[in-house]
Amino acid sequence: MPIRTRRPTRPVIETTRHGKILLFDERAEALNRVAALLAAEGHSVRKCSSFSEAVDHVTGESFDLVVIGQEGGLEEEGEVAEWARAVDSRLPVLMLLTNEKDVPGEGTRWKRDVSEYSRKPVTAVEERELKAAVRRYLKPQVSLRINSEKRP
Repeated sequence: MPIRTRRPTRPVIETTRHGKILLFDERAEALNRVAALLAAEGHSVRKCSSFSEAVDHVTGESFDLVVIGQEGGLEEEGEVAEWARAVDSRLPVLMLLTNEKDVPGEGTRWKRDVSEYSRKPVTAVEERELKAAVRRYLKPQVSLRINSEKRP
């Protein structure tokens, strides 16, 4: 009768980039769509649809990233970016633009508070771009797990 020896299990190192994200968008449909997209990636998302709600969250909690959906004149969106950076100058702010022509000019007082501009996700390509942009701003989290697969 052959003797079976058990091979030692090897640890598996997993790297993820999950974070706590404040998501601000005045349109409920866009807010819910982007929140679902980010939550599906494993992020904890705090949604807000008004300026005062966004300011309350950003001053009362800590976040890894702020994502702002642009809808029109950019004034409230810019003020949310200003508040976020005033609370934590290292907090990255990603602004989602409906139209790439909406990037504010150099004279805009809060332009320096936005880390990056991206397109609002409408297509699968834009969804991938948003996911990649979010990952760029989140610190990697490394975890170790024991591989429990049985080998023959």
